[in-house]
Amino acid sequence: MFKCEFSARFVLPRIRVALARELYSQGFSVTQIARLLETSPAAVSQYLSGKRGKDVPPQFHSDIVRLARLLAEGKDISKELCDLCNRIRESGLITE
Repeated sequence: MFKCEFSARFVLPRIRVALARELYSQGFSVTQIARLLETSPAAVSQYLSGKRGKDVPPQFHSDIVRLARLLAEGKDISKELCDLCNRIRESGLITE
């Protein structure tokens, strides 16, 4: 499996869950989070309720907080997201 394929299947969904939870804890609505994450409000509701996805390892929480802040400011997080995804994948803490 290619590195990005692994990330797309196992790492990015966890980052989305963590971002949704962080944004929600900062007072954003489900609809606002869905817009920021470019997903549906139903998906965000499932992230928040724990019905969909798992969270990132706790040592990456400060990265999630920083990415959530950048998203809330309307910034493009593509590069930072790739960097975080690679670091999480390379940590070996997520195997699936």
